[in-house]
Amino acid sequence: MSTPHNSPESEVNSSIMTALLGDEKTTTLENRIFNTIILVGIFTGVTTGILNFFTAPISEFIISFVTTVVAAGFYIASKRFNKDRYLRIPMIVSFLLILCVGWTTNQGLQGAMPLYLFVLFVACVLMPSPYNTLLLGVSFTTVIALLIIQSYNPEMILPYSSESQEFFNLSTSLLISLGIVTLLVHLVFSAYQKERARNERLYNEALEDKLALEKALANIKVLEGILPVCAFCKKIRDEKNEWHSMEQYISGHSGAAFSHGFCPDCGNQHYSEYME
Repeated sequence: MSTPHNSPESEVNSSIMTALLGDEKTTTLENRIFNTIILVGIFTGVTTGILNFFTAPISEFIISFVTTVVAAGFYIASKRFNKDRYLRIPMIVSFLLILCVGWTTNQGLQGAMPLYLFVLFVACVLMPSPYNTLLLGVSFTTVIALLIIQSYNPEMILPYSSESQEFFNLSTSLLISLGIVTLLVHLVFSAYQKERARNERLYNEALEDKLALEKALANIKVLEGILPVCAFCKKIRDEKNEWHSMEQYISGHSGAAFSHGFCPDCGNQHYSEYME
């Protein structure tokens, strides 16, 4: 009988998923998804930082650098303490503040920040949390406030320095945002599939144990209550008012079996002449 083995490709994919999402034996699904979103935030900060370092003003590079540092701090805290439930709101608020600063330095609504705000909305939806509605409400309120500020105080919004910088920033931000959303959905969906398969396996094992227990209980017969016994012949009456010998009744209503012999008193009474 051959033993099943995983292909090298599946082992590599499993290693990547474990590195990104964590070990399901030691972390919860919510914690693994939170860590995944934070890792994507780190990736976004590093990628935009590299691009901004060569093509954008120093302020844009500083925003990307701060994004990377903040995301890395949340990731370390989550991995070390596994307290992601207390980090979700601070994380969203921190990213919103960073995006608000980027909104004013990146031509506002016409810049790249709306794309990253969309990514943040997707992260809020995908992140399992009892505060999803609150986080989405805060995010939408922030966007409305930014639009009002830009409408009444357009001088606060700094434009791009050139058309080429605007085109490059918008095009790269669009590609990065699409890639991030695709990666987030894929990783979170994979995590849910993995958790669902695990739950189904546990359910099937529990169902098999339940059926085995029911089968074992069905084979166990216990005599209880008052048994009507004939005072003379010692036969027992069943629920159908039929009389059976004690051996027959007990064997039919329990797992006991009989092996006949005789006690010393009966032996002396019936076989004394042979025992002398």
